[in-house]
Amino acid sequence: MSTPVGDLAQLKRQAKELLKSFRAGDPEAQARVAAHFAGADSATFRLAQAQLVLARSLGYASWARLRAAAGALPAIRRARSKPTEMGGQYVNDVDPVDGEKAWALFQACRDGDMKAAELLLDEDPALVHAQYWYTHPVHLAAYANRPELVRLLFDRGAEPGRTRFAGGWLKLEEHSRSMGFGEVGDVVRQAAFRRFGYSPDFGRLRDAIVSRDPDRIRTLLSQEPDLAKATDLEGNSAVHWAVMTRQPEVLRDVVRAGADPNRRRGDGQTPAHLLFIGDYHFRVWRELAGVAHADVSTMLQTLLEAGAEKDLSVACATGDTSAARALLESDPVLARRLDSGRRNPITFAARGGHHEVARLLLEHGCDPSAPEERAPRGMALWEACSRGDVEMVRLLLQGGADPASAPDSSDSCLGIARARAGDRAEEIVGLLQEAGAEPPPWHMSTDELAQALRDDADAFREPWFGEEVLARNDVELARLLLQKDPGLPARLDGSRLRMGDPHMSVSESEVLRLLLEHGFDPNRPGWLGQTALHHYAGRGEAGNVLLVIEHGADLDATDDEHHGTPMAWAAAEGHGEVVQLLLEHGADPGLPTSPGPARPLERARRAGHQAVVELLEEASRPGEATP
Repeated sequence: MSTPVGDLAQLKRQAKELLKSFRAGDPEAQARVAAHFAGADSATFRLAQAQLVLARSLGYASWARLRAAAGALPAIRRARSKPTEMGGQYVNDVDPVDGEKAWALFQACRDGDMKAAELLLDEDPALVHAQYWYTHPVHLAAYANRPELVRLLFDRGAEPGRTRFAGGWLKLEEHSRSMGFGEVGDVVRQAAFRRFGYSPDFGRLRDAIVSRDPDRIRTLLSQEPDLAKATDLEGNSAVHWAVMTRQPEVLRDVVRAGADPNRRRGDGQTPAHLLFIGDYHFRVWRELAGVAHADVSTMLQTLLEAGAEKDLSVACATGDTSAARALLESDPVLARRLDSGRRNPITFAARGGHHEVARLLLEHGCDPSAPEERAPRGMALWEACSRGDVEMVRLLLQGGADPASAPDSSDSCLGIARARAGDRAEEIVGLLQEAGAEPPPWHMSTDELAQALRDDADAFREPWFGEEVLARNDVELARLLLQKDPGLPARLDGSRLRMGDPHMSVSESEVLRLLLEHGFDPNRPGWLGQTALHHYAGRGEAGNVLLVIEHGADLDATDDEHHGTPMAWAAAEGHGEVVQLLLEHGADPGLPTSPGPARPLERARRAGHQAVVELLEEASRPGEATP
């Protein structure tokens, strides 16, 4: 039976007093702890565990339930935190959009507000491709199981292929299938069929091409001729796959069978474009390692003989100045227009080191800093720096290239030059710095970050600066940041936490403790609903898990993409210690009630973490109590 309790402030004081007494060796406190928390060690016992002991001694299963009995407000679905980058006009695709309206569309898709979504898209059709961290409105609608909204967005031109990580068509369909969102999956497949002729049967032809089985390929084309005109879920045709696998004979066979050598896949790339840009997931250097295959020039010649168009991008990629000049004479605007894959022709020239073609494009008004695919400030200069091409770097900077340009999820021009330009690196770095390039925060030492804060340098105002400072897990540096920006803790959310290297677990961060003491709310959800507890549980950082629990973290909050609780995030990564901690502190392993695949047990099963599966099965048995 539960004992009546006082107010929350009184309970917090009691928990702190219990912790202090237990650590001091007080017999009464030791007996109380031993009765409700087996194996407690005074050297490692902490506030979260004292809170749990207090709750259990008063007849409550967890601190969360005791808080509720004391009148603490129950956890509610809180508004997601709008990314700071989405303020005002911003570019995270190739089209500038109003950040406030983009965020409003994100919210409408998540919440199922069809009317609001329609009005926003009527006002600005480009919002259908508003993007944040490779996520479009159609992803938010699919994650929320809103099939009608997904259908609306496809009708308005949504193209999942314009993003890599959150998933093109294939990953969007896989997510819907794994979550049991059958109708959403149906809408995705139907849209892919209408858009570029997707057929599930095409997988047989694709597999035969990838396995380099010419007899099987010819048999399939003979028995099922429609496969030559079909595609996979990303819009890759047989020609695209022949190009990716570098097989000229296969390319000839599928074109003779009716495949279009100029067909655009979901992201807009023709087979010829793909030959020079490559596929993000099917990397030639990796997938064809040790396999004899044709070179780029042979594949291009085969494509052209099969009827592929030699457009401006291909002319620039091959350094064919005569072809490029002829195309520009017929249509000078081509120099200022992105191709079907939303890439700038000068990026192809820079990647290939073709100075004459690049100069020709600049003379015709090409802007090397125009937003293009994966590069809101252009990509040509980065390509030149990556190659160590001093002449091209100089030419592009003279033509107005932004020295701060870089593709998404890649290094800066300064960083890539230092990493890849060899003995030409310092000259390129000098040119970039002369043009105003500054090192991004992740290339600054701890001392340089501190100096930038003291100097009130412009870098301090960059969106990623504060996160990089916190990622160093340096308390004194973090204190300096808070002196300059005391409002930072209140703006932080679960998607903005990086205490330490992302590949290195930090058991307990003193920087996190500092932020919590200065007003960081561990329940402030990120833009996809993830909280601090999700973040640390997924990383397996038990000390930080306990730290945010001590500060009132919601144990059962769910994120928007996977609908998972912090326990589910820990279970998916095999962090049994954290799963056990969350169980001890009252997290419910049966949540969410729907969708079932999002529950911790199912996440652990899919990931193959058998020890966690057994732990959760035991915790889920009727009548079982968590120790």
